[in-house]
Amino acid sequence: MSGFPFRERLEARLAAANLAVTAAKITQLDQYFQILLRWNRTINLTGLELDPLSDQAIDRLFCEPIAAVLHFPSTARSWVDIGSGGGSPAFPVKIAIPALPVTLVEIRDRKCAFLREAARDLKLLRTSVVNQRFEEAAAWMDRADLITLRAVRAHPQLSQAIAHVLEDHGLVLVFGEVSALDWPHFAAEPKVSELLRSNRSVLSILKKA
Repeated sequence: MSGFPFRERLEARLAAANLAVTAAKITQLDQYFQILLRWNRTINLTGLELDPLSDQAIDRLFCEPIAAVLHFPSTARSWVDIGSGGGSPAFPVKIAIPALPVTLVEIRDRKCAFLREAARDLKLLRTSVVNQRFEEAAAWMDRADLITLRAVRAHPQLSQAIAHVLEDHGLVLVFGEVSALDWPHFAAEPKVSELLRSNRSVLSILKKA
């Protein structure tokens, strides 16, 4: 299947996961993949196989974020993605719910350049990029009622910074399993929800105390 066009590959993986996405959004996801593929040839945006494209890459970079959209509260008005790197999960989620403003926080200069160009080319409105360590940016950022992160090492300082930015009763969505010990500023044990059964991926949901 590696020779099939991306669009057909993505549609097949989404269907296998019972995820419905409109044709227009599939087109945007395809555009994002092409930008990611081009940039990944010069800077390391993801360690997943893009050329040839693996099913694992499609699931992790595209299907998991689309599945996570079901856990985004409809009342959310502001969203921060920490360690945005190659743009997933942020861009697929933003494509799925374009009206939700998002701030992408990334410390590496070249990855920020990629994020800005991709957001511009994809015409993702109300998308901003912060080129700074989140723990430092938290001192001046506006409050948010939703924060996402993936492949970011949890530690008490990060938990404290997130709690500072997050609105009361706001949510943190972490792609993967977490330990409550790493999140002392949040209530009880995280809720864990399945994303894709095929690769046993989960989303951990923490609520601010």
